[in-house]
Amino acid sequence: MKTWALVTLFFPTQEQLHNVELLCTQCDKVILCDNSPEKDNHAQFENLSPEKVTYIANKKNLGLSRAFNQELKNPNHDFSDDDFIVFFDQDSTVDEKHIKSLQDIFLELEEKNENPGAVVPVTEKGARLVNSQTLNPKPLPVKNCYSVLHCITSSMLTRYSILRKIGFWNENFFLDQADHEISFRIIKFGYKIAQSEDIYLKHKIGNGIMHTHILHHIETFAVNAPIRDYYIIRDGLKLLRLNYTPNSFKKYLRKMIYHEPVDHIIYLPKKIKRIYYILRGHIDFLANKSTEI
Repeated sequence: MKTWALVTLFFPTQEQLHNVELLCTQCDKVILCDNSPEKDNHAQFENLSPEKVTYIANKKNLGLSRAFNQELKNPNHDFSDDDFIVFFDQDSTVDEKHIKSLQDIFLELEEKNENPGAVVPVTEKGARLVNSQTLNPKPLPVKNCYSVLHCITSSMLTRYSILRKIGFWNENFFLDQADHEISFRIIKFGYKIAQSEDIYLKHKIGNGIMHTHILHHIETFAVNAPIRDYYIIRDGLKLLRLNYTPNSFKKYLRKMIYHEPVDHIIYLPKKIKRIYYILRGHIDFLANKSTEI
């Protein structure tokens, strides 16, 4: 049994090199899937052990799902069904023994016949999962661990056999909502997603969080680049129409697709560009586009 980390890159910097070095100390193998268009950044990682690190220059933006599937289905990697696979994007930093902690919970849940499909950390220290409406957490027989409805891509640990059984990542989802879609499919196949409050992932979300007063209450939303609205809307609409997307999450999706973009136009800069990408997101959803804009 081996532990593999798959990491998507997009114009990586020295900071990403440091993150990969941290992963190398905790994994048997790290596969770097570089989606930087027309770029080969191999030189940035050439000092890392070739026995540990495999760098793939796609030279175009394949998106998250296609980049991961390309490597998961590559026979040259020689995956075994009982191997652990943990996914990351380049904006995540792990602490010492982070991955082992995830594995220990996975193994404990297996021993207790809880049928784990994935184990994930929290991204906010001290966050109480029981307060989250979209996660709908339920206690598991492991300390400070809950069964939840979904997780983010970064630091999602699972087994290769589970990915193979559910059909790997859904390539209809380019970037946004790919993690939610695979979460719901894991659950559809009878597995549980376990989130531990004791394991913390330092993860950058967009360009930060904005809090503003709207109609006598405080509204919170991520500050994203205008083009991110395009992918959120296009792939959010795809997720909204799937019959295995939980109704409780569909309510959240409608807010993210129809309400938050209006807030972005009102309160964030580059308004004309945002309007263009918002409209384009709806148009390309109808055209069933699944590649880069």
